[in-house]
Amino acid sequence: MRSKDPNIKSTTARPRRDSGRASPHPATAPRFEYGWQWLAILFLGVFAFQPFSADDFWWQLSRGREVVGGSITPSRSLLTLETLAEADWLGGLPAFSVFQLLGGNGLMLCRVLLVGGGLAWLLAPPRSGGMVHPWVWFVVTLAMLTLAERFDMLPPMFDCLAILVLVGLMHRKPGEPTGAVPWPSKGRKHAASMVTAAGLFVVWSNLSPAILAGLVGWLAFTFAASLSGDPGRRANWGLAILMLAGGCINPRGVFAWSDSFSAIVPAWRNHPSLLAGTPWRPLFEGLPNQAAILFLVLTAIWVATATLNRQRIPRGLFCFAWMQWLAWSSLSNVPLATTWLAADILFTWHRRGAWTISTLGWSRSRRIGLLVAPLVIAVAPPLSGLLGTLGWGIDVGLDNRMLRIALEPTRPYGTAFADDTRSGGMLAWEIPQLREPSAASDSPPLQLQDVALRAVITGRFAEHRRVIDDLRQQRLMSYWLTDGSRGGYWLALERRKTTLLVVSSRDSELIYGLEPSIWKPLSLDSPVIPYAAAGDEHYARQMVETLTHREIVEFQNWQYSFPNSTGSLFDRDRWGAISVIVNADQAYRQAEVFRAMGLRYAALRVLWVGREAFPESVPLACAMTRCQTELAEAEIAATGRPSWFRYFAATEALARDACSPSLEVKLEVQNKSIVPGWVAPQKTERNDTLRNRVAAYLQQGPQALMVLTDFQTSRGIEHAQLMYAGLCGAIELGNPAMAERYLTWFTDNPPTGVLQRLVEMRFRELHPQPTSDDES
Repeated sequence: MRSKDPNIKSTTARPRRDSGRASPHPATAPRFEYGWQWLAILFLGVFAFQPFSADDFWWQLSRGREVVGGSITPSRSLLTLETLAEADWLGGLPAFSVFQLLGGNGLMLCRVLLVGGGLAWLLAPPRSGGMVHPWVWFVVTLAMLTLAERFDMLPPMFDCLAILVLVGLMHRKPGEPTGAVPWPSKGRKHAASMVTAAGLFVVWSNLSPAILAGLVGWLAFTFAASLSGDPGRRANWGLAILMLAGGCINPRGVFAWSDSFSAIVPAWRNHPSLLAGTPWRPLFEGLPNQAAILFLVLTAIWVATATLNRQRIPRGLFCFAWMQWLAWSSLSNVPLATTWLAADILFTWHRRGAWTISTLGWSRSRRIGLLVAPLVIAVAPPLSGLLGTLGWGIDVGLDNRMLRIALEPTRPYGTAFADDTRSGGMLAWEIPQLREPSAASDSPPLQLQDVALRAVITGRFAEHRRVIDDLRQQRLMSYWLTDGSRGGYWLALERRKTTLLVVSSRDSELIYGLEPSIWKPLSLDSPVIPYAAAGDEHYARQMVETLTHREIVEFQNWQYSFPNSTGSLFDRDRWGAISVIVNADQAYRQAEVFRAMGLRYAALRVLWVGREAFPESVPLACAMTRCQTELAEAEIAATGRPSWFRYFAATEALARDACSPSLEVKLEVQNKSIVPGWVAPQKTERNDTLRNRVAAYLQQGPQALMVLTDFQTSRGIEHAQLMYAGLCGAIELGNPAMAERYLTWFTDNPPTGVLQRLVEMRFRELHPQPTSDDES
């Protein structure tokens, strides 16, 4: 007998309707689907085990330490140029608390638990009601690839979590009274929404700065709901008022909203040209990056979902437009917009019942999803680089140990200028330890001037960038700017009583600009390099030691090797299971630092080791080309002509390289007579021999240039060019004994002309004359 209950009728009829599309192998279909879901879970594991790598990591921990010390204005306590309170004063407290109690292992454990909790929420039986649809995994994968660096218990992560809660409020059911829902239940639901909305913005405003992005998004959603006649539109406007009030409950008060606008729209207080090359630049300035491309893919999925809904005005249309504008205006907003897009898509699918698969029906969407989702999930980790950074702890780029070692022997005082947030945060974390040896001095203890993150929010970024540009271009003395103010770094740094500069090792242009100045490095291998003024007695001992290290790495028997694992939090493997930590980027950064400091032989030694381990690395090949061309240009500047060896090494490297050399060098490769000084040697038998050796040198290293039989062969200018190539190879290889043997040969067989001056230069490099200061 058939039941008259329509619900029973639908449930009994559904198996017959789906059975016609069932898989011919129903027993194996679930196993296949669970297989790719396990693949997705494996990807989430790769995502979870990523070391902390945010540039503001140490800065936020320093702010948290100030809060624990009793300050409600941590940035003002840390920075001499900061005069304002800040709304997100608690942003560094969670990470610092965990770090103080459990160390870096505790931070990583929290990250793993966050990702694992999200996975459990996604796969919870009450929510899933069946197997999660492959398109859901596809969206989750794209979102996590974009947010991989944001799950680190710092303010950007709190912004993303707040956006996720806000989207959940947007997709709540209106709660209108019906026969099944009594009035008391409706009242409790509305009260819960009010508490959630107000509490969300109170907590959000005290933890992270992007509250305005959430409020405008909510207003845009409410406006679209009003146009579409949503029954909960009045309640939404009431919640907006509560959100506005909640965002004012912080030390900054109502001005938290203007600070938030500065954070999410950095061009408001800073000219857009100042933001070029910074994390606040527009989305597609320069080459598109991974985050931008994935954001566009999620945008296309959202548009397709909204189109298939066939609504006259999609509920999130205006909010979608707001998030798009935020992402396109600043790259730092892409995680916010990505979180909103992914959450809105998933909540929409869940409401439509498209979240899961509860039967074995093979629809077209499901077939496409089962092909696309596993493929994307399988190729995403290696293409995104997540497998290369897989580990536990803190990224090596945030290793503060070298900075501490460089500054411990000194007695810092005055103020310090930092070029970016990573540099400033790393120094801010070390300052309390550095103040102890300075306490015995009559000089004031060291203080940090500013960090780029606060400079952007408060409108000081123009002055910050001007000092950096003057340092890069060595504009020491004052000059007049177009706005009537004075430039020149000397006056600005002297006015602030600056005694220390901390410069990121990534900024090779700034390091290159500081090389001929009075500022001298106190370290050669720190991710953040400290500089002090020559002659300052507080830093003199470390400065002299660094100069000694420069001589060793450039001309002595020093060889670069990838660092051995110590099992610390800064090692790639984190437990010491792998004896050598291999990292192409680490070798590239070290080579660029040496090159910018004028230590080109040391840079080449690093590059030979790096290229042997990573022969396909394009950045290492580009760095090699730059070293070869700069060595040739140095010979031209000294003698008017390069040696045959340097000419062949530079032109052969440029011919093979995929980098973009300067216009002059490109013209030189095409026409040897265009650029003065770059004159091709005449084609002879010795010339061909040297060219072949250079080809082997670019492949195998400097050992290919040193041939012992050359010491017994015929003499002449062409043979002298071969011997000079061997001399350069011995210097590059770090073999002083072999270099001395070549110099002895040139003493017995004196060269003439350009080659004579080049050999004399190499002799002075290997035998520097002591100065009067050294003798004293």
